[in-house]
Amino acid sequence: GRRKKEERKKKKEDIEAGKATLRSLMGPKRAREYAEGLIEQAENSLQIFDKKADVLRSLTAFVLDRAH
Repeated sequence: GRRKKEERKKKKEDIEAGKATLRSLMGPKRAREYAEGLIEQAENSLQIFDKKADVLRSLTAFVLDRAH
């Protein structure tokens, strides 16, 4: 639908501008898996901060949801 069309347009614009994105280099599935792995690492690193890092944890979820 419309979202797929917008994604293709954005990808084309990035390629034309010479921008390399994880999505364009790896494909959407592998890029998401890679991002999920990075988020898991970040969340594991934040464990030592207990509830003080809750805002950062919520940001990781936001970034992943926003990107897909």
